Amino acid sequence: MTRRKIILTYLWLAPLMFGLITLVSYDNDIDDIRFGFPETFYSKTYGMSLITGQTGYAISFRIWDFLRDFGFALIVTLLVVLVYARFKKKKGTGRRIIKIKRTNQ
Repeated sequence: MTRRKIILTYLWLAPLMFGLITLVSYDNDIDDIRFGFPETFYSKTYGMSLITGQTGYAISFRIWDFLRDFGFALIVTLLVVLVYARFKKKKGTGRRIIKIKRTNQ
């Protein structure tokens, strides 16, 4: 693969990989919803106060954990693209065309 193809592949695959990792890390407990791997960057928690009897929820979005998760996805994507490019390069150089000359008898 040329350097340009590797960069273009990386640019469209990185957000896709982030979305895939985020969907795989989705955790829906009874009262909690969480997103993020290796850090949890979004959580929504439901609860009820025993004193007042009111129910409510709290949403937490942490930007630094989000950026760490996105950086993790970028590193994973870079490794995937480089390994793919290396295997494709090895596959292309291994083939040789051998021409057999026939002699008329």
